[in-house]
Amino acid sequence: MKERNNEAGGIKMMRWNVAGVWNKDEELWNYVTSFECICLVETWLEEKIWMAWKRKLNSGFMWWNFAARREKKKGRVSGGILIAIRKEWIGGKECEAKEQEEVVKGKVLIGGDFNIRIGEGENRGFKEGKERKRNSKDKKVSNEGKFMLEVIGRKGWKILNGNAGRDEEGEYTYTGGRGASVIDYVIVNEEAW
Repeated sequence: MKERNNEAGGIKMMRWNVAGVWNKDEELWNYVTSFECICLVETWLEEKIWMAWKRKLNSGFMWWNFAARREKKKGRVSGGILIAIRKEWIGGKECEAKEQEEVVKGKVLIGGDFNIRIGEGENRGFKEGKERKRNSKDKKVSNEGKFMLEVIGRKGWKILNGNAGRDEEGEYTYTGGRGASVIDYVIVNEEAW
């Protein structure tokens, strides 16, 4: 579990690879909701389960689910991201009347271990004049990767890996006994770019 405390505003943020959300006890959920911004990855929470399950969540937060998906018809789901922002931090009850897309404005930065592969998908940066592909040493694209690229494209976001700073080559983010891959990403909107 990773915690971040933004000293400028005293905002407590957390990111946690939960390996499934439904097996967590009440004491742990109380701890999670002590933060203002929450990002839970590897939730294994499918869209059909999310619709019933979201009523159990703390109503003091706006919740967004990026559903887990199945590679095959049978077998376990993988992936899934659950993001929450405390309502009082983003305007209290006023935010309930707005579309979720309108609530979070300003700089958006999402990062972490997505455990999916997107190859060199997604075009490069903002305001560069011409579009060109981002680089990645990992060329493989998984089904979840295709879905993630679709979501990123719809939102108009960009991936920093292989796209900016000292990672122009798209270096590997995981190296282990079974090889190397790029499965950790940093994603931003135009304002954060």
